[in-house]
Amino acid sequence: MCGATQEERTPLFEVDIVIGSHRIILVPNVHAILAVSAILLMGILIYSEIVAHGEATPLIVAEILHFAGWAYLELPEAMMIEEEL
Repeated sequence: MCGATQEERTPLFEVDIVIGSHRIILVPNVHAILAVSAILLMGILIYSEIVAHGEATPLIVAEILHFAGWAYLELPEAMMIEEEL
């Protein structure tokens, strides 16, 4: 949307998690969906190919690392970690 104001871009809700002195803010957006789907695909590949079949071919390892990189790039767009004083 061209010319959208900051108020229009604000998420409808966010999830705040406090662990110790850190506050983790999760914003449900497209980046969160992509990160979660990458993590799920990694889990499915690890379980189905490595655990169930006992095969760890270079292609499977490359796919798992690809999804790990995908999650690594998408997670910072979906969450912020703040240190509370």
